[in-house]
Amino acid sequence: MLTCRSIPPEMWAHARQVLVFYFSRRHGARNAQDLAQDTIAALLGRSDFEFEREEEFLRVCYGFAAMISLAEFRKQARQHQSATGFDYEARDPRNSAGMNAVETGIWIDQVERIGQTEMRPEDWQLVRKSLDASDSGELAEELGLGSAGNARVRLFRAFKKLRALLDRGRTEL
Repeated sequence: MLTCRSIPPEMWAHARQVLVFYFSRRHGARNAQDLAQDTIAALLGRSDFEFEREEEFLRVCYGFAAMISLAEFRKQARQHQSATGFDYEARDPRNSAGMNAVETGIWIDQVERIGQTEMRPEDWQLVRKSLDASDSGELAEELGLGSAGNARVRLFRAFKKLRALLDRGRTEL
């Protein structure tokens, strides 16, 4: 039986190349080499994996890489907020409705353009501030809207207007 310790160095080098490709191409990670190294370190830390054939080693590498990738997405989501207030780069690509990071960025820019030019300034400000507010009470206090219920109703209406403007913009394209 093969273990992580008995895998030949050539297989480790190949696995590292494959993992760098996996993180950089599939997930678009800017730190693909670091993530590949983290995956290899996690594998080396486990001595309980046994393989019947060397081909199974790469499958296990991909399994560890998937977990490292998810951990990185969670870490970025906690740490990174873009200048626009929308955190589209840190999202898991599987949750972005089939769009990659570039398409998502273009969509966010379109939302901002439409929001700034076609919505009432107070409605757009409400939408923008709601992204940073932890609850509707804080939002109501910050914008002087009275109660939290009033803030929720106004925010719902602002999002409804934004959705209608976006739908109209999509049909005009």
